[in-house]
Amino acid sequence: MHITQQAAPKRERARRFLIALVGTISAVSLTLGGGGAAANQGNLGRPDHSQGKDPQAQIEDLSAGLEALSSYVSGEPGAQVLGVAAASADGVDTDLIALAAEVVAAQNELMGQIAQGAPAAEARVRPEAYPRLAALNELASAAALRRAANGRTAVDAAEDGELSIAAANACGTYDYPMPSYSPKRYTASPGYNIETYFRNAGFHETGGYACGTNPFYSCAEDWTQPRSYASGLGTCSSPRFRNHGRETGATTGSIQYGEPNPEVGDYVWPYWNWGSYVNWWHTNY
Repeated sequence: MHITQQAAPKRERARRFLIALVGTISAVSLTLGGGGAAANQGNLGRPDHSQGKDPQAQIEDLSAGLEALSSYVSGEPGAQVLGVAAASADGVDTDLIALAAEVVAAQNELMGQIAQGAPAAEARVRPEAYPRLAALNELASAAALRRAANGRTAVDAAEDGELSIAAANACGTYDYPMPSYSPKRYTASPGYNIETYFRNAGFHETGGYACGTNPFYSCAEDWTQPRSYASGLGTCSSPRFRNHGRETGATTGSIQYGEPNPEVGDYVWPYWNWGSYVNWWHTNY
């Protein structure tokens, strides 16, 4: 996203909205790769838009703020460190720093679970431990619903000059997810063993931490084919996206083409808070 001098007051409005939203978040379990069914949302608070607070504008501002903090984040996923003192000395807003600190801590916790071999049913972060991150995710979900209602995409925004065409945008961000819908599933009926079909096509069994917790199929029936993703914003390089295969029978399956790869422990991230974004994407689409 293109950061301009006007972004600071926008981030201040977003900061105030985030503080108010944090107080409305109740417990929600989020798991990588599980899709909407993997989120037990309970009594999750909803943003209050009664006073003209547009969730799309708010999430754009917060996402821009997080991107601007990239120079203060060091270390590989699982061992990320936020330079709080440096950011504070440079005048970065304290609440934005607090949000970024929660994103870093949550990602480090999740990557630690992955390194220890935690299965998808256990590989999760506790939103009640990260209320600002939970609020960010909830705000992004509200914005996604608004965007779906008006049919506006990241490509539309770029064509209108509202979004710079950058590598990070090609992979998707909280404010402009890629894709901004759940890809259609296509039937695969090769007429022979479906596992053999997937392997021959370049799929591998999805990592146990990333295969979701869908009760209707097991991790052993979940397959991933790494790929790149091209759009009007450019290309997000492989293996940051995938085609998602599922077994539905001994000789049948389904394939979903083009979604963020939830095997975030197995490749280089395009930007520092990619793990958090991918977690959110798979909870919503």
